[in-house]
Amino acid sequence: MTNHYQCRDGRWIIISLLNEDKQWPALAKCIGRDDLIADARFATRKDRHARSVELIKIFDEVFATRDLAEWRKILDGNGLVFGVVGILDDIPHDKQMIENEVLVPFENDTMLTISSPIWVDGSNEGDAAQAARHRRAL
Repeated sequence: MTNHYQCRDGRWIIISLLNEDKQWPALAKCIGRDDLIADARFATRKDRHARSVELIKIFDEVFATRDLAEWRKILDGNGLVFGVVGILDDIPHDKQMIENEVLVPFENDTMLTISSPIWVDGSNEGDAAQAARHRRAL
C-alpha cells in the first residue's frame, strides 16, 4: 500500500497507510473507488499484498486523472498519510522554511536566500541576513 503515484500534472504523491486495515476503506472512498472495498481480490491485507501489482495499476490509473492540488485537497483531513515529492519550484513557497526563517529576504525582498546556520553571541539576526547577502554578492 506504500507507493508513489504520478498525478495528471506530472507531480508525484506518496501514499503510506500506517494502519492499512482501518485506512483501506477511507482511501478507496477518497479516490472514488468504493467498489474496491467489496472486491474479493482486495478483501484482506494479505489479499491486497498478494495482488499488489494489480492494485498499483488501478491506483496509477486513478491518480493520473487529477492534478496534485486536487488530490491534496481530497486526501487532506481523511486520516490518511500521504506526502508530495517536492521539486525545486516548491522551495520559495515552503511555508515552514519561511516561518522558521531558514529562507530570508535577499536583495530588497525581491528573492530569498538561505539564512546563516551560524550565530555569533552578541550579533543580531539581521547581521546573519546581511552576511548571507554579502556572501551571495561575492
